[in-house]
Amino acid sequence: DGSGRAAKAKGARNAMAIFSAVHYRRVFAELTRGKGRKAETTAMVNKKLAEMWKAAGNEEQCLYKDLARLERNRLFLASSSTYGLKPPVNTVVTESNLVPYMLTVSYDGRNYSGFQTQPNKKGVQDELETAIYNLFGIKQRICAASRTDAGVHAIGQVIRFRAEPMDDISCKSIVNRLNSRLPKDIAVTECRNAAPKFHPRHSCISKVYRYAIWNDPVRPVHERWTTWHVPQSLDIAAMRRAVQPLIGQEQDFTSFCNPRSRNEDPCKNKRIILACDIAQQQRSLVHIEICAASFLHNMVRIIVGTLVQVGLGKESRCLDVIAAARSRAEAGPTAPSIGLMLMRIDYDDTKISNRADLSSEQKHVK
Repeated sequence: DGSGRAAKAKGARNAMAIFSAVHYRRVFAELTRGKGRKAETTAMVNKKLAEMWKAAGNEEQCLYKDLARLERNRLFLASSSTYGLKPPVNTVVTESNLVPYMLTVSYDGRNYSGFQTQPNKKGVQDELETAIYNLFGIKQRICAASRTDAGVHAIGQVIRFRAEPMDDISCKSIVNRLNSRLPKDIAVTECRNAAPKFHPRHSCISKVYRYAIWNDPVRPVHERWTTWHVPQSLDIAAMRRAVQPLIGQEQDFTSFCNPRSRNEDPCKNKRIILACDIAQQQRSLVHIEICAASFLHNMVRIIVGTLVQVGLGKESRCLDVIAAARSRAEAGPTAPSIGLMLMRIDYDDTKISNRADLSSEQKHVK
């Protein structure tokens, strides 16, 4: 009858509206990619959408097959009940059927206020959460292995997020799809299925940071965004001697911690540096690589600043003596964030995944 046809037509229009809302930006981006201008009109975008709609078949197939399986959009599935459309089997997303994934992420920290989300500032976390939402349609707070400061870079940051199981989409495909949604200064380098109890920070064995110093009278050009320029000559041997007593022993690192983040309980300021390597990579480039299970706020940068004072002959004490003083005033300056890089996070592989057939190349996340 007439009322039935009207209801069916209304349902089709509503489904088309949802379909258009989801795909408009993606289609527009595809049509304008590589042309450097907003050349394509709304009419061309609508034409493309109409072609996609026609190819998909009826409105139920279009809405649920495309949204649920390709976009994984929980919000649209939830709102679809408004339009009287019945979800197909196994498409409703709930917290119980979300599974964890682990991502390794690389980023240039210059344009960000740090990794973590902050009010009225842009963090790396914001960009990653937006990309994950645009791909999977699920808003969530991701957790990371390290909350790097403003300007600090990373090639081995590790995060965890949750999404629907996707047997038809590989981890490699997730990497490619997320990278297409991320800005040029952030890239996902690896995706793995994670164990239910995996946590990037609590499950890690150790973290490795590398600080790069450009030790040359002439300022760096190509390395200026990733190194600290120290024009005076550094005594590398003296720096190695000064840091050696600090390695392998539990120490109170209050002297090497930002006072605003210091814990009043001395036990909470204790850490163990597992390794520290100071190497001159070429005539002008010095790398200071520090490995520990965890770090205090600004700990690596203050250690580096103190070692530079030793290398310049302005500090003669070993770093364990400075640590024993438990006073920030006893240590050297905080090195600039621009030279610091989070290199990798190491894990016991059984804490990451339930899979027993991991290759030997996957023993560490790098």
